[in-house]
Amino acid sequence: MLDTRDDWSQVLFPEQYAVGWVAGFLLADTGADSPQSGADDTETTAQKPSLGGSDASSERRINGNGVNIRARPSPDADVLFQASEGKRVSVLSRDDDWREVRFEDGRTGWVAAFLLGE
Repeated sequence: MLDTRDDWSQVLFPEQYAVGWVAGFLLADTGADSPQSGADDTETTAQKPSLGGSDASSERRINGNGVNIRARPSPDADVLFQASEGKRVSVLSRDDDWREVRFEDGRTGWVAAFLLGE
């Protein structure tokens, strides 16, 4: 989710890389608090929530070739490196639609959640 207003959520459709609005009741509840309209909680790492529960340290794969791994959970953050499709990662934490991941070689960084697959 990119933004919320009233009962609507702004979302990114990764297949078309398009942004649109969806009625909130149509979205699956992930158990995470949804962002408040206009709220920006990506500025400090102290604010990043832990996954907790059964989602902690979950295994995922990079879903795309040349995926940017960033220094912080923002599309404007510095790119640390790029990852190839199929690379296995462990999810360490989350910040809205971003996941902090660790690669098998120990490198860590942030990736947009829609770029992770099972």
